[in-house]
Amino acid sequence: KMHCYLEGWGIDISKNVAFIYNTIRQMIRYAYAVMVQNSKNKVSRANGGRCDIQKPHVLWLGTHAFHAVLSRKSDLYASSLLKPLAFELSLPRSRRIKARFRGLVKESSSIMVSLGI
Repeated sequence: KMHCYLEGWGIDISKNVAFIYNTIRQMIRYAYAVMVQNSKNKVSRANGGRCDIQKPHVLWLGTHAFHAVLSRKSDLYASSLLKPLAFELSLPRSRRIKARFRGLVKESSSIMVSLGI
């Protein structure tokens, strides 16, 4: 969806890499905050809801998801936006998270292929 927005707005990606990257980071952090908040609301508590996922895991999964989807359009993003995403995924702190979610990443990749994404 983000690719469609960027394409529709006609934004020059190479000139706005920092802005787009920061927007991606904010979107992922917001998604985590919403998950935590929803797990603490009245209805969720009444039904035993909880949020056991850690913030670094959500940040890594979100970053990986954006990287995976935007890399499918690599001609538009390869020289700019994919580099900071790939760098973040390559940091030493990401290694354990990558190993933990290896199966999930493999499964999601096969789903993306079957959906034609």
